[in-house]
Amino acid sequence: MRKIIRLLAFISVLLFIVICVVLITVWNTTGFDSGNEWLPTWSSDQQNIAFECMFIKLSDLINWDVGSQYYLSDICILNRGDNKLTRLTTEHGVSAPSWSPNGFMLAWLQGDGIAIWNKLTNQFENFQSPRQFDFFDFQDDGRLEWSQDNRRIFVQGDGISFDVQQKIFVDQLPTNRSPEKCCFSWSPDGRYLAYKSMTHEDANGGHWQVVIMQNGQISYKSDLEADLDVPLHWSPSGSILAWVSSLQYHQIRLVFTDGMTGKTKLLFYGDDAIGISGIAWSPEGNQLAVAQGDQLQILNFRSVAGLEPDVTIQKSNIPLKGFPDIGIAWSPDEKFVAYDTGFLEDSHIWILNLGDNVQT
Repeated sequence: MRKIIRLLAFISVLLFIVICVVLITVWNTTGFDSGNEWLPTWSSDQQNIAFECMFIKLSDLINWDVGSQYYLSDICILNRGDNKLTRLTTEHGVSAPSWSPNGFMLAWLQGDGIAIWNKLTNQFENFQSPRQFDFFDFQDDGRLEWSQDNRRIFVQGDGISFDVQQKIFVDQLPTNRSPEKCCFSWSPDGRYLAYKSMTHEDANGGHWQVVIMQNGQISYKSDLEADLDVPLHWSPSGSILAWVSSLQYHQIRLVFTDGMTGKTKLLFYGDDAIGISGIAWSPEGNQLAVAQGDQLQILNFRSVAGLEPDVTIQKSNIPLKGFPDIGIAWSPDEKFVAYDTGFLEDSHIWILNLGDNVQT
């Protein structure tokens, strides 16, 4: 009887050791899903949502430091049809996924380069930039946006672009790079280049304004300061540029490129104590989602012939599950908004149904 008990005890200990070894091996090779999710982006068929995810290996915990989660992200895809999650990358340190308008390709930042995944062939290609990307803040400023014809990828924040057909980077800024200029952002049609320029510096630091160039010439300078922590947002048609101002209150400012007058238009006041954390254009460019703390406002743009669009608040104070920053994305049919709950640990992606405000 004792021999049987000892044998069972030995088998139990051995089984425990084997399980531990297997778990540690898996943990140290593929990692475990931490549940952190950021920066959702919809495919044009609305079937897939790509986003930043984080799988933690044992070695990651050993070397863990404050802010480490920013360098451990991978790219995942959620198939909304069967809720299947696919992890596309395993190398860590990739970010800012962006679907091509035709939905066939997904691109993301990978170090000082771009990776492109072809959905149809399941092939990956990596392209290294000839120089280091120059982002003011890679978390807020560095992101990718495709041109409307699927032929170019703009590295927003840096100003360099990638020719998808020729497979080369094109660095043709119509202005010189300098410490006094940053956050270069092309309009989707490539007609305009917007950036932030320092007007002067004092004891409070640098004071910045928004500049727009067309055909190599400055066509606009803002009359108010821009917040450096929030990127410049072009509407899909390139006819409107929106950004968050840091003067007195957190405000959204607009420039209408079809009739630039040299003055910005005040669109929306944010609560000075809370501020505006993020904004995002709808695919048709007729709506703007505004995250203010843990609430969302939907602004509607109605075109008026020969005049600036009439702006009204369509939906207001929609409660959110967290505090989204730049991770706000409209569905192609404009019926849903996906958002993350902040650029910190324990961030999750929620999908908001704008019809009934139900979130999943």
